Amino acid sequence: MKQEKRNHYLLIKRKGYCSEGHKLTATESAKALLDAGYWPLFKQTPCKNLVEKGQKILIYLAGAEKDCQRVIASATIDSIVEWSNRVHKPRCPIMLDDIPSLVLNLKEIKVFEQPINIKDHLDKLDLVPSSNPQKWGAALVGGMKTLTMNDYSILSGGE
Repeated sequence: MKQEKRNHYLLIKRKGYCSEGHKLTATESAKALLDAGYWPLFKQTPCKNLVEKGQKILIYLAGAEKDCQRVIASATIDSIVEWSNRVHKPRCPIMLDDIPSLVLNLKEIKVFEQPINIKDHLDKLDLVPSSNPQKWGAALVGGMKTLTMNDYSILSGGE
């Protein structure tokens, strides 16, 4: 069976802190980055070197809080640049969890009116291991995941 080339990604955000040090929910953290129009990728982010201009991404909120376990937005990668402390750090709206290496500049950002609850679709998602579906959360660790077209379609609400 031919392996499908994956051109879609799931960026994962959890709760954090604003640049002034105040707590932010996962939703607030993700929306702050989306409002800034860019998303940092850290040195240890898996598959960060696979992304290309024009590819589609989804934003997933990780964690057990009430605003989490949902896909809240989509965007298109406008460009990919190396992180610059001089350029990016002063305008970064959140405290960073690690050391960034790349920045995805985003366009066509769409925040969903109705976020997609991932738990409603676990039995249909390729990224959830069929051998152990109750451990679905383990599939969403690492900050970024590639998505099959099937998973992208489901998690984007068919956009």
